[in-house]
This record gives sequence, structure tokens and C-alpha cells, in this order.
Amino acid sequence: ICIWGFFINLLFLTLSFKFQNAEPSSLSWKIVYIIGEIAASLAFFICFSFLGYLLPNIAVDDSAHFKLTDIALLMIINIVCPILIWADMIFNYFKFPKQHFKFIIGTLTAYMLTLMIYTLSKGQSLYPGIDWKSFGSFFTTGLGYVFTILGFVFGNLQYRWKVGKEAKDIVTTLQMKEVSSPDKFSNYHPISFEI
Repeated sequence: ICIWGFFINLLFLTLSFKFQNAEPSSLSWKIVYIIGEIAASLAFFICFSFLGYLLPNIAVDDSAHFKLTDIALLMIINIVCPILIWADMIFNYFKFPKQHFKFIIGTLTAYMLTLMIYTLSKGQSLYPGIDWKSFGSFFTTGLGYVFTILGFVFGNLQYRWKVGKEAKDIVTTLQMKEVSSPDKFSNYHPISFEI
């Protein structure tokens, strides 16, 4: 069911470990960074579509014959993986800058087009109710874009909130130190990089 989200998370984590010692400004780390933002933004779509759309359809579909272990595995892939990827984004200061938005929407669009071509050419739907002919299919697809955009916006807001909070703490610390020894922090300059 939403295995593609699992694979993008796995790709991100694998590349993160492979390039963990790379310079933050290197091309390899920039690619990892963008893949992480894609994975996190799509995690909103994956988690909410699984909980709100796919899981209820699986529960009422007697022909699918899902076992409890199948549903447990699907819940791990579609709920636990998104939670873990977001924990990584929050702890590791991913920025979600607006210039990366095109990569996220491009990835989702490529997936949707692949899904549409497969469904229409094979005549069978990969996901219950998404036949690419009914209004419900396009409505569900539209919600996919909405949740993905919300994921991206959430990523950007949590980064800005965290950095703003830490900046206030640094300024307060610097002001307190300045009172006791004015020359000690006169050359302080925060380090940042842009992708």
C-alpha cells in the first residue's frame, strides 16, 4: 500500500549514514537534505491518507483477506516511519526553504502520474477507490497535495520556531556575559549555510 513512502525514508536514512561526515555544503549532503525534506513532507500525506482513507477501506474489504500481521506491518510503514522521519527533521534542524518546494511537488506529481498511468493501462486500481475516472479519485489526489503542502509548511514553521527560540537564548546569554566581561564574545558570528 504506501510502500513508496517507506522506500523514500529508507533512501534518506541510508544516504544520511553514508554521507554523515560530508561537509554540509557538499553536493552529496545537499541531495540528502532535499530527500529528507521530500520524505518528511510526503509523510503527512502518507500517514493521513493511510489512517483516513486506506485503513477504513481495508477494514471493510472482505475480498482483500488482510491478516492482522499485514495490517500491523502497514501501520508500522505508514504511521511509525512518518513519526520517525519527523523526529529526525526536528532534531537535525532541517529548514524546508521555499526554494525546495519544487522538489517536493515534483516528486509527488511524478508519483501521481506513475500511479495514474499504471491504473489506466492495467485497468485495476492500486488503491481502493482511486480509479482516475471518478470525482473521488481526483478529490483524494487533491487532498494528497494539500497534506504534502501542509507537511512542508509545518517543517518550515518548526524550524523557524526552534531557531528563533535558540537565537533568543543565545542573545540572552551573550547579554549576560557582556555585562560581566564585555570582550569575551565580541567576535561571535553564527554559522549557517544555504542550499
